[in-house]
Amino acid sequence: MKEPIPFEEVEYKKSNFLIGAKYKSSLLENKVLAISLTKVRKDENGQLISTVTASELKKYMKKTNGSFYDQLYSCADNLANRQIVMEDRENNKFMILNIVQTALYDNGKFTIKYNSDLEKYLYGLQQNFTKLSLPVMMSFKSVYSFRLYELLKSKAYYPRDKKRPENLFRITFSLSELKLDLGAVNSSYDRVQRVLKSSTPDYDKAVEAAKEKTFARWGDFKDRVIDVAVNEINSMAEACMNVSYELGKAGRGGKVYEVSFIVKLTSGLMELMEQDVVLTPVVSADMRVVELIDSLLEDEDMRIKDIKAIAIAAENDFERVKEAYDIYRRQKVKAANFTGWMVAAIKNGYKASKKSQRSGFHDFPQNEYDFEQLELQLLSN
Repeated sequence: MKEPIPFEEVEYKKSNFLIGAKYKSSLLENKVLAISLTKVRKDENGQLISTVTASELKKYMKKTNGSFYDQLYSCADNLANRQIVMEDRENNKFMILNIVQTALYDNGKFTIKYNSDLEKYLYGLQQNFTKLSLPVMMSFKSVYSFRLYELLKSKAYYPRDKKRPENLFRITFSLSELKLDLGAVNSSYDRVQRVLKSSTPDYDKAVEAAKEKTFARWGDFKDRVIDVAVNEINSMAEACMNVSYELGKAGRGGKVYEVSFIVKLTSGLMELMEQDVVLTPVVSADMRVVELIDSLLEDEDMRIKDIKAIAIAAENDFERVKEAYDIYRRQKVKAANFTGWMVAAIKNGYKASKKSQRSGFHDFPQNEYDFEQLELQLLSN
C-alpha cells in the first residue's frame, strides 16, 4: 500500500483559468476548496468528486474550537450556490457557471461533486496550471492574502524559452479588475455579469454596477486589502515570495487606476515550469527616450513623471509612442486624461481603423461607445 504524503509536502495543481475566476468568497471556502482539490478523482460513473473527512479538514486548518458543523454547512451552502466568472481575455474566452454541483456531509465525511464542465480545469492537468503548497495556503489568515498569492504565483513563472535570472516579475491589474479578482466586489449580481459577459468587459462598469462593495474608498482598499495581503505574504518565509507594489495614477487629482505588483521569487519558487502566461518584464524609463518623447509631446501639458510612464508603457520603444500619438492627434474628440489614454493605447497596441484611414482620421471605432466609456475601458486593461 502506498504511503500517504506527509502534510508538510502536500501540493496540488490549480488551473490558472480557475485562479483568474472572479467571485466573492470567504477564507474558509477557499481553504476547503484547496483541500478538496488535493483529492479530486473520478467515481465509477465518471463524475468528478472529492471526499475529505471532517477530522482532516479540522487538522489541516488547525480548527480546535467552535461548531465546525455549522461553519461547514455555511461554507457548503455558499460553494454550491455561487456562480463564478472565468475569463481568458487573451484568447477571447469566458465561462460563467457554478463550480460545485452538490456538497454532502454525512457520517463525518464531506463530499463535493464538481460541475462536469470544469473537468479540464480540475482533473489531469498537464498545462496552464499553478502548483500550490497546501500547508502554505492553510497558513493564510486573510482571504485577500490567499487570493492575491495564488494570483501572483500563477503569473510569476517563466516560459521555457524566456528564462530570466533575476526571478523578478511585474504583474499589473487595473484597480477595478483587482477588486473583482480579490472578491472585494461581489460579481454574482446579474447587472455585473452582464458587463463581464462582454467580449471586452469594462471592469470599471462592472464594479459600478455591483451592489455589494467592500472597502470602496481607495484608502480603505489599500490599507485593509492590499497592504494586509502583501504584508502577510512577505512575512511567510515558506511562501518563497517577496512582494511590493506601485500605483498607476492619472488626472489632476492623481486617481489610482492600476496596481503593479513587483514579485521577487526566492529559492523555493525558482524552478522553471512551462506556462501559457505572458510576462511583463520590469522596465525603467530610458532618459534618452524620455527626452525624445518630451520633444514629441511639446504641445501637450506634460509632467516628467507622466512622460516616464509613457516611456515605460512602450518599453522605451519611441516608435510605439510616435504611432500612438499620431492616432491621438487625428482623433475627432480629445481625451480628458491624455497620459492614461496614451499608456492604454500603447499597451493594447491599438491601430488606426481602415475606415478612419480612408476618411483621413485615425480614430478608434466609436459606434458602440461614447468616448468617455472607451477611455474607461482602455484604462481598465
